[in-house]
Amino acid sequence: MLLRQILTGLFFFIKIGYTLLTMVNRMRHNRSQRGSTRSHHALKGLALTKCSECNSAIMRHQACTNCGKYRGKTVVELKSKTKSKSSKKVETK
Repeated sequence: MLLRQILTGLFFFIKIGYTLLTMVNRMRHNRSQRGSTRSHHALKGLALTKCSECNSAIMRHQACTNCGKYRGKTVVELKSKTKSKSSKKVETK
């Protein structure tokens, strides 16, 4: 009697486990729907423009790393930055 209850419970557990593993997705997307969704996932290249002052390639809406200007105005003093960096290197040595 006890063995029968154990086997019945084990059979029930296996049956439930089996049905959970073999469920089917009802609203499955086909290959064309999947592909059209993934068509927008491609990586885009960098949008580079030329600096109006020094003609070096820069990213849009960023200050130029070569001359420190953005839209014709100096926003970063590169000369003072390089001086401060070199003085820091001398102090640490």
